[in-house]
Amino acid sequence: TALPICYQCPHGMIDNATPIIIDGKHLGNFFTGQFFLEKPDLEFFKQQAKKYGFDEKPYLMAVEKVPIWTKEKLTLYLDFIKGFIEIIASIGLKTLKEIETRKVKEESKELFKSVVQNSSGLVILTDEKGIVTYLSPQCEEVIGYPASKIMGQIMPDFIHPDDKIKCQQEWEQVFIHGKQLQDFEYRIIDGENKERWISHSARMFKTNEKVLGM
Repeated sequence: TALPICYQCPHGMIDNATPIIIDGKHLGNFFTGQFFLEKPDLEFFKQQAKKYGFDEKPYLMAVEKVPIWTKEKLTLYLDFIKGFIEIIASIGLKTLKEIETRKVKEESKELFKSVVQNSSGLVILTDEKGIVTYLSPQCEEVIGYPASKIMGQIMPDFIHPDDKIKCQQEWEQVFIHGKQLQDFEYRIIDGENKERWISHSARMFKTNEKVLGM
């Protein structure tokens, strides 16, 4: 945090500004109201009222209402403001980082979505329990089932009955032991009730939100 800047005008009033700096960037200032460090010379302000045509009585009343601080009080005040600004900057930086993180996540999701949708391969994501959470558009075309019938299932209906146990065992190896599958083959029954062989690669990866398999 930058140090507070104090300025004393020719009339004896003090102005103070504390810069607000977040992540090295000067984003604003915290200003205090004006005050005196010693009792003001009312005769001087009477002359000011006369010179500029002010109504003397309310003008002097306003001057007398300006607080008079000691230098010790000013030092304590500036220390407090400095700490307060550091808290604001810290919160601001944390918020900025969270916004940037969310932005990166959104950009990553869009990139993933674009890559998946333009890929000729099939992509299926599951959570750590093996429940299907995402299917690429190509899956419906190849498998012949609507996504709504597959989403949320642990062992989708399209897997050949004789291969379900084998698939379950292999997928457990992925999630429990972190095994990576390469060209694991099993049969499916497509939407036209025809048997079809699928070559499947899978690995586990973690995000901040959940564990996924692909």
